[in-house]
Parts: sequence; structure tokens; C-alpha cells
Amino acid sequence: MQEVIDEYTMLRRILRTPNIRILLLIMSGKNRWSDFEKVMNKRQVSEALGELIELGVIKAIEKKKGLKTYHVYEITDLGKYLLRRLDDAESKLRESLKHGV
Repeated sequence: MQEVIDEYTMLRRILRTPNIRILLLIMSGKNRWSDFEKVMNKRQVSEALGELIELGVIKAIEKKKGLKTYHVYEITDLGKYLLRRLDDAESKLRESLKHGV
């Protein structure tokens, strides 16, 4: 039972609007802080990135360009797995709604 509660809690945290925005941006190829700030304020970006990293859904990778250091963000294998599960759940929900179940 504990595993179900943990997965449910994790999914609820991932489904917060700022977290979903970050994931959608990363999936569309936008993976830098400045990309995220175009659609959210700094606080939302900071909190969403922190939470998604804490959950193990994304990871920060340090990059260097000349003397500058910056981070890019990638979805982890766990993140890909959870997104597939969410996509499956959405498909099943749409199918059941289509059939009036």
C-alpha cells in the first residue's frame, strides 16, 4: 500500500501546473532557465525545477561555453516512464469517455 501512496503523491506533485510546463518545455527541446522564464516567473521556475529534480524526474547538467557555466535540464528515465504512464492514463480516460463508461 505504501508504494501506491508514494506513486500517487509523486504524480500529484508532478501534475502541478509549473512542473508540467517545465516538462513540456523540456520535451519540446527548450531546456535552459531562460527558456522557462519566458513562460513563468523566477520563483515558479526555481520551485518547479527544484521539485522535479528532487523527485528524480529531471536532472541538471552543467555546461561550459568559454568562461560561462550554465545548466541544461533533461528528463530522466524515471521521468520518461512517468510521462508514458500519464499518457496511457489519458488515453484510457479518453477511450472510456468516448464509450460512455
